[in-house]
Amino acid sequence: MRKLILLFMFLSCFNIKNINAQNSDNNELLSFMVYGNDFLTSIALPNKWNVDMNFAQRAGVNGFFYIRNYNINTSPAVVILSLEYNQDKIFEKWIDNNINDFLEYYENFSAEIMNWNIINENGYRIIVYKLQNQTVDILQYSAYFNVGLNYFVNMYITIKNQNIHDEMVNDFKMCLENSRFTGIGVRVIE
Repeated sequence: MRKLILLFMFLSCFNIKNINAQNSDNNELLSFMVYGNDFLTSIALPNKWNVDMNFAQRAGVNGFFYIRNYNINTSPAVVILSLEYNQDKIFEKWIDNNINDFLEYYENFSAEIMNWNIINENGYRIIVYKLQNQTVDILQYSAYFNVGLNYFVNMYITIKNQNIHDEMVNDFKMCLENSRFTGIGVRVIE
């Protein structure tokens, strides 16, 4: 029975819509599976993205995504997934602490809440901030999810090349709309 539930959760993560814009394979959404002891997620990104889970583990995050045809050091944009055990925290306070910690650590950044009307297929409440460096041409959009049960999610995109800004923001919005966190807080024991 447990294996059947795990198989169902696994297969449900692949039920992602295909995006066919300009007949390009780069717009087809891929589902990247990210999992741990008590979570299973499906991160949806267009076909032009790769994932490096070894680097993610070394960096202490749950997922690290970069643009295909580049590597983790040269990619003009990266997406990072970080899950945090909520330990009975209040969602809004967790976001405020996360943003304040970021602004204290990184100099010359400002934070602005975005009015993106992101509708995730699972109905997650998503709050997005724009974090912009005032001296260097680096921009970050940081999305916060309350996925219930045991975890809060912070997924963010860092864009280092403003010539691709609009395309990367569209990729990130598709990711936010289509990613699934179906197995959060469920531990599968054999």
